[in-house]
Amino acid sequence: MGLSIGEGQDGAPLRWGRWDGQELGVDHFEGDLALLSVSPSGERLMTVTHCQEALAVRDTRGLVLEGAEWDAAPRHPDAEPDNDEALP
Repeated sequence: MGLSIGEGQDGAPLRWGRWDGQELGVDHFEGDLALLSVSPSGERLMTVTHCQEALAVRDTRGLVLEGAEWDAAPRHPDAEPDNDEALP
């Protein structure tokens, strides 16, 4: 079971728990991550960072298998500028 704990501006800790038939194990993921989705097999998680600048597919230990940084994403030529960009 995945649990993403929204703490507003203070962060978003992510926990991943599993029952092996005898014992409950819970992993605490590094950083502030929101859980977006779990694969049907339960072996992959899709997460986004608290500030939404990085999207990642992770294994259930938290290791990034594939990822994309917001700065790496192409902008549409007609998109409005970001808030921190100077307007023409």
